[in-house]
Amino acid sequence: MAANTLTKPLDALASTTLEKVRPVMADNIFKGNPVLFKLYDKRQVDDGGLLIAEPLMYATSTTAKWMASGYDTLDTTAQEGISQATFTWKNLTATISISAQERRRNSGDTAVLNLLKGKIAQAEMTLREIVGKEILQAPASKDPNSLTGLGDIIDNADPPATTVGGINPATYTWWRNQVEDPVTNSWKVFLAQLYIKCTEGREHPDLTVTTKAVYGNLEAQMAGQVRVTSKEFDDFGYDNVLYKGMPIVADFFCEAGLLYMINTNFIRLHVHREADFAVTPFQKPVNQQALIAAIDWEGQLTVNNRRFHGVNVTTALSATVPSAW
Repeated sequence: MAANTLTKPLDALASTTLEKVRPVMADNIFKGNPVLFKLYDKRQVDDGGLLIAEPLMYATSTTAKWMASGYDTLDTTAQEGISQATFTWKNLTATISISAQERRRNSGDTAVLNLLKGKIAQAEMTLREIVGKEILQAPASKDPNSLTGLGDIIDNADPPATTVGGINPATYTWWRNQVEDPVTNSWKVFLAQLYIKCTEGREHPDLTVTTKAVYGNLEAQMAGQVRVTSKEFDDFGYDNVLYKGMPIVADFFCEAGLLYMINTNFIRLHVHREADFAVTPFQKPVNQQALIAAIDWEGQLTVNNRRFHGVNVTTALSATVPSAW
């Protein structure tokens, strides 16, 4: 009978294969996007919880003071400078299926494994595109059930007005990211103005992502100068150029006309320990002649300090080098 073609040995073979490739799949999905590539190695693996809480430090303590003698009174004034931002977990799921017809047309373990490899590659490509798109595209275009994106965290309105982590920047001005609209066609000024805004002491942006058009104009203006690139990004095939040691990369899904500067010390990718692209065994539904497995990811992109991130909102930069610097 047709149902008998979906045998337990096939179930075990497919499930074992999928479990073995799971770590590689996770790498391929997250390292297929330059922003996620940078964040994935710093990801925080959590055991769960109803919400993800990010502790914040938005004001210095008023209790610190110079002591005239060892008997000076200590200042015990209650401090309100510590709070937290809260984020909800987001779940992404995809399925891989092998029909009875596909099984019959790919008889033998080798043929089944080749078929499965193709389906895994398809799932990887789909998940990589979904995650990359949701991280970078305009908030208004996103799936309402998706994770927080750069457009949410780094609002391009001036002043920023997007509530992130339950905190409204209109009320709490310390929760605003940097916004710059440089009226310049000099790549040096174009980058420097936002970089300076996002820098405080030793903290500065360590990644810039923009559109292919803006990146192309930056490259054109830098032509003829000594070009230094990031080995970290070079090794994974990402075209890039360094500015003050910070890689600048292009991404297809970046919103038109924008350039983001990110400090990855203050933005974090959270992953649930039990759902970091976890895979279920292949099972046969009662109403289909197929084996189906699920790939499950649960996590969120969070931020604990928005002022160290910024966005350029101008499209003034062209490929032509200005006559005067």
